[in-house]
Amino acid sequence: MTDVHSLTLFRAQPERSQALGAHLLDLAAVAVKDEGCLDYRVFQGSEDGNLWVVQARWTSIAAQDGHFNQPHTLAFLDELPKLADEVDLYPLEPRRPTAEL
Repeated sequence: MTDVHSLTLFRAQPERSQALGAHLLDLAAVAVKDEGCLDYRVFQGSEDGNLWVVQARWTSIAAQDGHFNQPHTLAFLDELPKLADEVDLYPLEPRRPTAEL
């Protein structure tokens, strides 16, 4: 079975970028210990400080779903409307590199 990958993009509310970043980093510190988590990283836009991205990789859909049902994730989701105007989750499928021509 293939690992489950995702990118989640967050657009911080004006004046809330640092608070959103702090919450994302706190969540990441706990999420990396969730069952089935292979990678969980937080990025901030280098040109747009209100853009935050979470890159996650899980052993399975069930592991990813388990993360979304953890108390720490649910608590973060409760706070999210106060921190971000936009949130977009993108499930991804890895592809093999194309053979060189």
